[in-house]
Amino acid sequence: MLDARIALRKLDHLCEEQHDALQELRDHIIDTYRAGEDGRDKDLLLVRANDVIEHIGRVLGNARRLESSLESAVQMHFSAMSHRTSEIMRTLTVITALFMPLTLITGIFGMNFEVMPLLKDKIGFWLIMGAMAAIVVGSLAYFRRKHYLEK
Repeated sequence: MLDARIALRKLDHLCEEQHDALQELRDHIIDTYRAGEDGRDKDLLLVRANDVIEHIGRVLGNARRLESSLESAVQMHFSAMSHRTSEIMRTLTVITALFMPLTLITGIFGMNFEVMPLLKDKIGFWLIMGAMAAIVVGSLAYFRRKHYLEK
């Protein structure tokens, strides 16, 4: 799409130059027009010059409309990519939010303290694992309800 946009800008520039050159030619023909000498040929030349100028104007208009449409397509593409990036970032944020409390719990229970609740208890490990699973399930349910995660 970017190559097509560059090509259309080149066409636009070329048409502008041709349009200006033909305008100068037409103005020169009008300025040097003398009524007595071969007026029919100059009239035909003026008609053809005006016709070519009009055709170049149409090509120029079409090139500008195409360039505008192409610019809109490029903007839509960038918008779609931005939306996709936003969706990915939302998913990564949810994953981070899920693992943050788990990391905190494992960090606290990984410290070398002598006296810590549930550390020497037989079911302490399973209570902590259950609490961690409940946190994950609760967080996932919350994120699903808020539509942070798509199905």
